[in-house]
Amino acid sequence: MEKIRIRNAAVYDPSQGWRGELRELDLANGRVCRPSADPDRVIDAGGRPVLAGGIEPCCWAAAPGLALFRGLAGFPSPEDIGRTYARLGYVHMHHPFTGLLTARLTRRGLDLIPYVDTSTCAAVDLRDLGPVIRANRFEDFRRQARGLIRAAGALGVVLPFPHLRHRERQHLQKNLSSGKVLSFLSRLEDPDLLPVHLWASPEILHQEIPGADRFHLCGLAAALRDPSSLERAAAFLDAGGSADLGLGTGRDELAVESASGMEPGTLSLDTGLASTLQWRVRSDPAGSISCRAGWKLLARAKPSWRLALGAAGPAGGRPGSLGEAAAWLLAPAWRPPELRGLLPGFSFDLEEYALRTRLQPARILGFDDLGHLGVGARACVAIYDLAAGAGGADLARASALMPDDDLPPGAGPVFPRAALRECWCLIKDGVPVREEGRFTGRLPPRRTRTRDLEANAQELARTEAFQSLTVRAENLWVDD
Repeated sequence: MEKIRIRNAAVYDPSQGWRGELRELDLANGRVCRPSADPDRVIDAGGRPVLAGGIEPCCWAAAPGLALFRGLAGFPSPEDIGRTYARLGYVHMHHPFTGLLTARLTRRGLDLIPYVDTSTCAAVDLRDLGPVIRANRFEDFRRQARGLIRAAGALGVVLPFPHLRHRERQHLQKNLSSGKVLSFLSRLEDPDLLPVHLWASPEILHQEIPGADRFHLCGLAAALRDPSSLERAAAFLDAGGSADLGLGTGRDELAVESASGMEPGTLSLDTGLASTLQWRVRSDPAGSISCRAGWKLLARAKPSWRLALGAAGPAGGRPGSLGEAAAWLLAPAWRPPELRGLLPGFSFDLEEYALRTRLQPARILGFDDLGHLGVGARACVAIYDLAAGAGGADLARASALMPDDDLPPGAGPVFPRAALRECWCLIKDGVPVREEGRFTGRLPPRRTRTRDLEANAQELARTEAFQSLTVRAENLWVDD
């Protein structure tokens, strides 16, 4: 790999206390390194803002049925998803969860996405682990959950549904309440399983969540349906819990829901969990309650909150909405009237942007080598041109995929909206992917990141979670 020096860089990195001062960054062997006397090449950032590569904390990209859904709803292809994230200056995308039955299919889908690394969490199915939780068998749960992570090729565990409801009368005694499940999970003593990810829902927010610092709420904005849920979300974050907030922009987004009845225009999928999932394209206007609530919570954010920003909703929406949300954050004049009246005096700078889209997602997902630009970090660097924006064919392509609205009346001179959707330069793991607003034609190394935990497949085959004839460790194991 080339030894690269980036000079005249206005670096924003909260982990280092860098707030836009001009610095030099040296990259070698895919890492940020100490200054070198003989760089192979020098990139002059020209005073442009420089951030670590971005991290998307929650976006559906490889779940079963996406191929069919692409044909029905025009959802982006793996190539489009990867290129869009690269244009945004992102280097990692986290898929919210996979079930055991679909782990290999999900892994194959993630491997098709170029330019960015990927990861996922293994879903805990309470039909399988319910007896363990009901009997407070912590060691059995710990052993089986670690096995789920290893078998599914995941980073951790996620609980999509916080309760167990059997419809058959003979199984009613097996039901589990959300309170019982959350209380059990709050008492786990295994750092490799923490934080436990919870799929955010209004029901979750109206539960008492003991040990908030042991949990992470995925797609929090979608669960903010009323003032009380907003207050409960703030209390959860005050208590040390973490969350990713999918900011709505009023564009079409991919919604993934669990409901008892089908709605017109949905696609129902059995992912091996207790409830089927329904996928549909929805559009919540910028003035809707669901869209405004996420912005309201962000306006209240405290520096201590472990809050990451992603695309809209638990489904991640279309990744291009990240650039739209970023423009609204950093340039108040770009905000639609519905949000300008909602957020008077709300300011958001590049330091806060780096914290919420880089450092916090990395910490939540357990990445010590991403989200910052300290010595030893992976050489993932994004440079933005907020003065002129990107240009050329790539900008034309972005405009076609993600068209701009008209400039709001009286907006005045602001940086181009495309600037945050079209990074001027992106270096991933030491490989220049974009330069001067265009793709270089070079593909960087990419991988699906997993947590390497020891697990005995033969032992797991005898446990509740692996006893089904179709759910066997030898059939489900995901090889690196």
